[in-house]
Amino acid sequence: MVMFEHPNALASYLVLILGLGLGLILLQSVQQRGVADRSRKLQRLYPPGWLVYAAVYLNLLGIFSSGSRNGMLIAISQLVVFSLFVKTNRTVLISGLLSLLAVVVAAALVGIGGRAVSLEGLTDDPRVGVWQIALELIRERPLLGWGLGNYKFLYPARIIDPVFDKIFHPHNFWLLLASEAGLLVMVGLTVVVGYVCFRAVHLLVTKQLAASDRPLMLGYLFAFWGCVAFALFDVTFYDARINVLNWIILAGIYSLTESSVAKPIAPSMLC
Repeated sequence: MVMFEHPNALASYLVLILGLGLGLILLQSVQQRGVADRSRKLQRLYPPGWLVYAAVYLNLLGIFSSGSRNGMLIAISQLVVFSLFVKTNRTVLISGLLSLLAVVVAAALVGIGGRAVSLEGLTDDPRVGVWQIALELIRERPLLGWGLGNYKFLYPARIIDPVFDKIFHPHNFWLLLASEAGLLVMVGLTVVVGYVCFRAVHLLVTKQLAASDRPLMLGYLFAFWGCVAFALFDVTFYDARINVLNWIILAGIYSLTESSVAKPIAPSMLC
């Protein structure tokens, strides 16, 4: 609360760091197998393996303690995908599965942030009403929107439940952007960012990345997935630190993608 002022902002930051931590675990696993020639030169720059594992487990504890359901669901999704990518390394796989099991069991036994996990709690979420109001605003002015920052002024006149009269955004990044800046801006930004991520995933799936680059790319993608998934249910870019970190991670994805595409035609690679 001292650093981020809201539990969701803390959880949003932690899922980013969790993604990077999982990527670092994969990178160290590759180093141990002796296939990451370029990364082995930088081995001294990385912390010991046990310290990375401890940091990841403490990160999971922090996400759970924040009480953010969004953060918990995103952490589970990151661990599931992480486990799928490490089938060949038994130690890392067991670590990922144990982390996933611990999160699920803890949520089932004691709830999330003091709230029991139930379908009723999901259907009664006030976000549904907030999303409906955002959709109404989009239908009324679909192309240019109502102006950046105006949702919080238009929302009070349309609320149904006075208990939720102090909601300043639609709790969905795309609904916020479409209602305030218009569908053209929302679609344009989504296409540009989506194309960068698509190229990265394509290179990863088709195994066009070097063995030393795959863990790095996975770490960046895990982290940015935390950003994208969190944006489905909340808007945390108002915290400048989280916003800047999201853009830096996206820049890392783009840079690594461009360097990997350029490698086959680089003079050093042809010699």
